[in-house]
Amino acid sequence: MYNPSVHISINVNIHKNPYINPNAHISINVNIGKNLYTNPNIHINNNVNIHKNPYINPNAHISINVNIGKNLYTNPNIHINNNVNIHKNPYINPNAHISINVNIGKNLYTNPNIHINNNVNIHKNPYINPNAHISINVNIGKNLYTNPNIHINNNVNIHKNPYINIDNDIYISDNISKNTYINSENYLIYNKYISSKIIKKYKIL
Repeated sequence: MYNPSVHISINVNIHKNPYINPNAHISINVNIGKNLYTNPNIHINNNVNIHKNPYINPNAHISINVNIGKNLYTNPNIHINNNVNIHKNPYINPNAHISINVNIGKNLYTNPNIHINNNVNIHKNPYINPNAHISINVNIGKNLYTNPNIHINNNVNIHKNPYINIDNDIYISDNISKNTYINSENYLIYNKYISSKIIKKYKIL
């Protein structure tokens, strides 16, 4: 039966019993497998490999040379960049932005509104809080839980076991660096923290 308004391009191989909706546009050299039902208004680019019995939502945009595995269900409004490797049965939240060349492991669940930069290595089973910003080239170890709003400053030097000796005179150990804070009872003299007990016992000139 000839259906008007159906446009079929050159060199299209159609297998046994396909169902084609009217007004569906199919590109050149696209192979459609047996019993593949295409929804209207779906545009498929050249060189897209579709496995047996995929379920594709309407209005889903798929980039060139993207391989979609068996039984992969994609949510609408998800944009996936080229060269993204998606393992079997991943669960991807809608509106999640994934950078180019990011490998997502099996059964990795990503929270919405998380932005992951390129070259970020995430080990097995990490727990990442929403709205957490991770810098480039940061390695997160196995089972590392990061709390939100924790700021770690660079180049903070903490000396090991600084102490003050008393031997007839006031002696400040060389291990105490400038502006080193020992405890809440200490006083700053010449940019050194000296115990209040020493100040009471000895007169500081």
